[in-house]
Amino acid sequence: MRLGYTLEEAPAPGVSPGRDVRVASRELDAHGDWERLREGLHAWAVEELTRRRCEFGLYIAEFGTWLAEGDPGYYLRESYFVWSGDEVFTTHVEDSGINVEGVRVLTAQADSYHDLRRREAHAS
Repeated sequence: MRLGYTLEEAPAPGVSPGRDVRVASRELDAHGDWERLREGLHAWAVEELTRRRCEFGLYIAEFGTWLAEGDPGYYLRESYFVWSGDEVFTTHVEDSGINVEGVRVLTAQADSYHDLRRREAHAS
């Protein structure tokens, strides 16, 4: 199983949903201390927003599992940032209602399902 941080810009109203909103991502050690990694999400997101000189907007940082394809799977923490272009105006943090073991199980099931669908597609 893979873990990671992702940072995305929330699209402004009226912006086409096909626009790439991913700002940054970082794969993490799945054998690390998940609680410490959850706590590190805020600092990582602020570092990325600063380093990339992101403009004013709403950004969403997520700590969670990644599916086999590298897409975000199930989150353990989401943080919403209103970013001024220089600093955080405000933050809202939401932790998953599913515990760590539940997230592991859901991710394994999702990966198995996608793998089965891929094999079925190749067989037809």
